[in-house]
Amino acid sequence: MNIAQPSGVDARTPSASRPTASERLRDFGTPEITPHVAVADRQRRKGEDTELLRELDGVIAAPEEQKSVTLAANDRAPGTARSFTRDVLTAWGAEDLVERSVLIVSELTTNAERHGRSAREAVSLPGAGGTRNITLTLALRADAVSIEVEDSSPKLPIPAVSFNPYSTSGRGLCLVSYAADVWVALPKEDGSGKRVLALVQRL
Repeated sequence: MNIAQPSGVDARTPSASRPTASERLRDFGTPEITPHVAVADRQRRKGEDTELLRELDGVIAAPEEQKSVTLAANDRAPGTARSFTRDVLTAWGAEDLVERSVLIVSELTTNAERHGRSAREAVSLPGAGGTRNITLTLALRADAVSIEVEDSSPKLPIPAVSFNPYSTSGRGLCLVSYAADVWVALPKEDGSGKRVLALVQRL
């Protein structure tokens, strides 16, 4: 699989100048910090973005560790996904990647639970059809973890063009952008849904 040239890529700043996860989250809550502006600035560094995507591709293609879980797409999914991520990364000795990874997993599974329906499911009557599922896959190689969330909607997520730091919704992809080194959304090859992938590197 080659994901080196997708559209909608978002990459973060070089590791030498990156703040800690706590500093990023603190800044995220500051009205003067507008994630969509920072994202636009990051997207201009195409060479750096490509290298990060190659790293993500490499972790997925040849992981040292890999584990998946399939969850029913209900309001318990994000909490279960967070616990799974925390337990797996701790077992792999990647405790320093837990904070950022849990945040990303929480936001991506919440989006999948809320918006990850296929067109057929979206128009179905309540109780019709089977249970929707979300699949979360974690992979580890060297100093990086890849996160992959699959759902049954082929509609790709679009980051908000404006941001209200006091809003209780609509912040998910902005948070993902700040916590991940790079993230990308791709339609599944068989058209049955999409995959959202993120890379978390050691600082």
